[in-house]
Amino acid sequence: MPDLFRFDDAMEEYFSALPADLQDEILHSNLKIGCLADLIQTAEALTEQRNS
Repeated sequence: MPDLFRFDDAMEEYFSALPADLQDEILHSNLKIGCLADLIQTAEALTEQRNS
């Protein structure tokens, strides 16, 4: 995990449960993710984009 992302334990647990390709997409998205809610919203938005 790059230092750019300072995930707390809850964020790390959620992130680790995501599929590897979605993890990569989040890591390379350059989006600001500062809390668990941001991470969940980002993962859901990227998943929705993939499914449309």
